[in-house]
Amino acid sequence: MKKNALGFIALAMALMGNVALAVPAVTNDVKGAIRSIDRCNEYGVVQSPGTIETSLTVGDKAYFRIRLENHNSQAIWKSKNMTFTNRTNPWYFWDTVSGLQTDPVTAGIKVGVFVSGRFTLADVISVIEDISTIDPSDGGGPWFTDLLCSYTVQPGDLALPLTLANSNRDEATASDTTAYFVGKGNTLLNAYSTVQLRSQVHDEDGDWDNIKHVWACSFKFGGFWEDGVEGQLNASARTTPGFRTTTGSYEPDYTLFDAGIFIRSIDFDNNTETVDESIFGTNEVWRAVHERSTSTKEFVPSLLIPGEVAEDYAGSVYLWSADENSVMLPDATISVNGTKVQKLTFDGSPASLRFRLRGVTQGTQTEIFLSSTLTNVVSGSGRTITNFVSRTVTCIAPLAPGVNVL
Repeated sequence: MKKNALGFIALAMALMGNVALAVPAVTNDVKGAIRSIDRCNEYGVVQSPGTIETSLTVGDKAYFRIRLENHNSQAIWKSKNMTFTNRTNPWYFWDTVSGLQTDPVTAGIKVGVFVSGRFTLADVISVIEDISTIDPSDGGGPWFTDLLCSYTVQPGDLALPLTLANSNRDEATASDTTAYFVGKGNTLLNAYSTVQLRSQVHDEDGDWDNIKHVWACSFKFGGFWEDGVEGQLNASARTTPGFRTTTGSYEPDYTLFDAGIFIRSIDFDNNTETVDESIFGTNEVWRAVHERSTSTKEFVPSLLIPGEVAEDYAGSVYLWSADENSVMLPDATISVNGTKVQKLTFDGSPASLRFRLRGVTQGTQTEIFLSSTLTNVVSGSGRTITNFVSRTVTCIAPLAPGVNVL
């Protein structure tokens, strides 16, 4: 990783020198240059989608890669096997105060993500120039620049799966045309920032060293740069495939949802209660709640967080019942397709992790679901994703008269 990053820096320094250069005015690349956003390992190698069974927990690192298409990419590709083999044109972080290139770690570059219903930040840990030798018509090159990102799972995090945030600090959606949040710390990058992600447009037909234009990346999805058209994208910019599948083909994925980065460091607690096996077909369930009551047989319904939650942590999760005629959540106030959903906001304290169940019909059982999203189980590309965990609950006989708890 360090070798790749240092190689990139050395290459860019060789191109630009170690002093401030006189370059054309910098403008924002409004059309976008992101080719794909993929789940990867710590080296930037694309990984197959994860599942809820492979969820990350406290201290684990989630890696993803934002692949940007370089300007002049078509011309660079054509030159690879011809005469201008030294042509290269990576994106690079530029400090406008010092007038020098900077690396993302030193500059404190972050990417916005959504975890436990809240906006938070992942680190950009390196910039890697991908010198692909695959013909563009075969779904490979031209050349790209990859931003390698990392998020360290904190106690209380739940993301089933992890999604990106847009520049408004809202959770990105499949139909969102807003740029993604990429910032110096919590400050959004743009054409006026003290740090910019830049790309230079070279003179393809004349002097390659002549820089015709400089763009500051807007962090939007784009398509292949049209050959010979400076700074223009093809008409299918918003439909450019964005996620590499296990077969090597691409699906649209504008939110990181399809990449399947599952994080689970909050869950139902580990307590269970015994029930009559002749009635329920099992002698152990997560909770047994009395009919017409919120009293459970032994343990208060509660979530569990491994480790100590940060003082300023404020997260939220969603709970719902598969069958509200069996056991319901009396504090559920959100209606989603006829199902009542409870949003549980927590700060890590034991009291904030408790919730109530209410028995409805004695002798029945159902599932209680926990998720980071409102019951969504189908991605934007139509692929079903299990984005919840569940526990079995039962409704048992009512309490003796005079001790019912409503």
